[in-house]
Formats: sequence, C-alpha cells, structure tokens
Amino acid sequence: MTFDIIDPNGTRIGRLRAHICAHYDELDAVLPFSRLSCGFSHFASQLAIHDIYPVAVFDDLDISPSHQRKGFGRDAARAFGALAQSRGARLGLLRVGTQGDDYCKGLLWRRRFYASEGWQSFRRPPIPGLVHHWMYHLLQGTTPPSRDWHSMLIEIDELTEFFRAWHPQTPTA
Repeated sequence: MTFDIIDPNGTRIGRLRAHICAHYDELDAVLPFSRLSCGFSHFASQLAIHDIYPVAVFDDLDISPSHQRKGFGRDAARAFGALAQSRGARLGLLRVGTQGDDYCKGLLWRRRFYASEGWQSFRRPPIPGLVHHWMYHLLQGTTPPSRDWHSMLIEIDELTEFFRAWHPQTPTA
C-alpha cells in the first residue's frame, strides 16, 4: 500500500509505504527473514505476543524537505499505527534504513525517532557483518496522530503512481 501524506491544507507533502501481512509468506516477501541463517525465529522469540498476524510492515516514510522537522513525519508514523490497527494488525515491524545521509548518523537519528514513538529494537542476530536494524511496535495503545488519519493518508493505486512518475507536477485530487 502506498499513501500520499497530506498536510492540513490538502497539499501532498510526502509518501508512506506499508504492507499488512496475513501470514509468514507475505511477511517474508516484504522483509526476507528466510535469507538470514536464524530466520524469523530469532526475532519472534523477543516478542511479548505469539499470535502476531496480521503484521503491519512500515516500509518507507518520506517527507518533502520543506515540510521536515514540523511534526508531519511523526504524525504520519502515528497515522500508520492507527491505519494498521483499523486493518486488524497487532504488531508493527520496520527495518531502519537511511538514504543520502552519513549512514551511521542517519541510522542513529531514525532509531531515536522511532524509539520516541514506542518502537523497540530487536537484539541483532549473531551474523557477522549484518548491518540491518529491525524494530517492532505492539500496536494496541499507540499514540494517535494529532488529526484524523483518514484526512492525512490517502491511498494511491499503481496507475496513479505510474502517471506521477511521468508527470510529477500533477496535483492531488
């Protein structure tokens, strides 16, 4: 699922990508734990709940530079939690990544940001050279966004995505 992030004025200011996975095969297609020697069992053993499906995977969050550091990313992350709960998810997962930054500095900033929203770090599996960092969030009782998520996240379809790739200045509906 891909969502445009809309500010209170109705302007598209970012993008959020997420997945709701009903079972392990769907989860593994998004976050390929099967490629790790420990599989998902290393991570599952750290969770306080065992009946985790459906799982919401927070794939990507991107806020336009002119709207950063104004709370929109935080509200979008909270809106993701509300959206995921509305679709039956009990657990949120994400793999922390960064682009265009000093990698270590960007990764540290993002880990702190998600931790401030209640996301918890998994212990890393004992795999030499592994640089990924995974986090999880039990979704019940999460902090709601400052405004209704229905007005903040507008789901877009693949055709809209394709059209915007060729005509990036096209306004939202």
